[in-house]
Amino acid sequence: MDQIIKAIQSKLSLVQALKKDGTDCFRLFREEEVGFDADFFKNENEQWFVFLYLNSEKYLKENWSAFRKTIEQQLGGEVVCIGGAIKTPQKSEPIAVLYQKEGTENFSYTKENGLQYLVHFKGVLNPGLFMDQRRNRILLKNKIIKSQFKTGLNLFSYTGAFSLMATSLGVEMLSVDFSKRYLTWEKENQEKNGTIEKSKRIAEDAVLFLEKKHKKKEKIYDFVIIDPPTFSRADGKVFKVSENLVKMSKMALDLIRNGGFVFASCNDEKWLKKDFEKEMTALSKQENVKVEFLKESEDFTTTKKIYGLKCVLLTKP
Repeated sequence: MDQIIKAIQSKLSLVQALKKDGTDCFRLFREEEVGFDADFFKNENEQWFVFLYLNSEKYLKENWSAFRKTIEQQLGGEVVCIGGAIKTPQKSEPIAVLYQKEGTENFSYTKENGLQYLVHFKGVLNPGLFMDQRRNRILLKNKIIKSQFKTGLNLFSYTGAFSLMATSLGVEMLSVDFSKRYLTWEKENQEKNGTIEKSKRIAEDAVLFLEKKHKKKEKIYDFVIIDPPTFSRADGKVFKVSENLVKMSKMALDLIRNGGFVFASCNDEKWLKKDFEKEMTALSKQENVKVEFLKESEDFTTTKKIYGLKCVLLTKP
């Protein structure tokens, strides 16, 4: 457990800083530190839910009781659930819950920047909140406040973390995702935070939705969020982020008013950062917009040579 203890102690100041900002969820362990990534979520009862990203089934045989007790000794509170997923180049699949206190649900609410998000821990590849985007949600929040934006579009909205950030500021948000399950999840997040009246949802292919809006040539949004999966297949159609994100960003720029922005991101490790930035820089010159490349949240900073998350902010003059 020495590596676990060392990793925790190296992040205690960050954990405390996040708590002051109203955040009770973060990535505490990285693969290069302890052999696997681990995300931690605390609920209002000071209980910890842990989600592991394992790169080998060998970890399923570990002594998770000792792991749990070490976490409690170092962080305080009580660990009530440990879930996760196996993620290797060959497969991605949920694992059975490794520990669950009797009477504990497989889901809970946690806080990020003062907002409450629903997270699940059983039968999922991700709990439902991509915390590597936390830093960017804060950046976009400040931009929205400064410019007093009123309308936004969130494509591939997933569970609606970006949408909730915007509706909490009074923005009218439309979330578009092919998955009705995730749109229901987004709705639950909005209801929990009292922002449901500012949110709308459409279950549709995000690319087709954008193409239809683009044909109308109406500048109807102050900003557009595009945060798609690396790869997806729906209704017999294949989506690859490396082949579509630049084209979608170009179309989205035509939907926003002057002074507005398009935020686009991807997590494709095969789409190298230098190539991503080269293509987005070329688009910014072609469209005469400001380009800014953004970073992941500080707890996701890694020593790996290749890291998936790449984000760009394209702002109209």
